[in-house]
Amino acid sequence: MGLIRKTLSVTTLGLVGWKSKKELLREAEADLAATRAELEETSALRAALEDRLGTTERKLSAAELDAVSAAKKARRAERRRQQRERLETRLGSVTHEAEARAEKARKQAEKTAKETRAKLEKSTRKARKQAEKTAKEARKRAEHLADEARAKVHR
Repeated sequence: MGLIRKTLSVTTLGLVGWKSKKELLREAEADLAATRAELEETSALRAALEDRLGTTERKLSAAELDAVSAAKKARRAERRRQQRERLETRLGSVTHEAEARAEKARKQAEKTAKETRAKLEKSTRKARKQAEKTAKEARKRAEHLADEARAKVHR
């Protein structure tokens, strides 16, 4: 019977299929099993990526909170510096040595505040970019795998 189907397929230039229903069913079942395995793999990958995304988002939130805290400390330090300058102006009789020490402390505080702000802003930007990149890659991969699975299921 197989020889007749193959001959008929060749003579009709492929209009008549040469595979039997059993062969077609076996191929379809194999494709279905492969698709299910790939779907499970995709689900596991998606779960792992969602975990990574959650971790990255938590890190990003922590970095943002640290940046806000550093900004508050810097504003407090600036207000204290301004208040100290007003008191020094009112008093008017501060020695040269005391002024030099206050100026040095002020510069160190500003330098530290600037360095802290710069480091926190950089880490915040980096964490945000990483989180966005990870999320984007996860979405693309999940969509791609889902599209492939759908395409294989609909064949």
